[in-house]
Amino acid sequence: MRNDSYFFSWSEEDVYFFFHCSYSISASWLVSGGQDFTLKKWQLPQPLGDSCKDLKCTHTERVHEKDINCVVMSPNDKFIATGSHDRTAKVWTT
Repeated sequence: MRNDSYFFSWSEEDVYFFFHCSYSISASWLVSGGQDFTLKKWQLPQPLGDSCKDLKCTHTERVHEKDINCVVMSPNDKFIATGSHDRTAKVWTT
């Protein structure tokens, strides 16, 4: 299933970030949301490698007031839905 969601964590300067993400039909980009209240769009390297170091964040926007718990993309990649601990769900256009 293309619209599987994944849960990742990484450390940057001893601060741990956890986020939920969903990837595009072409697998050329993905979107993530996490503990920093932001929705991020990432460009995936082609061909895909084994390292997250090659990911390039192309857009970041604070979209919620608390942690983002869920991110899902529509089957046609035109919409992104987010759910947050702030008790809101929001829909975004790509």
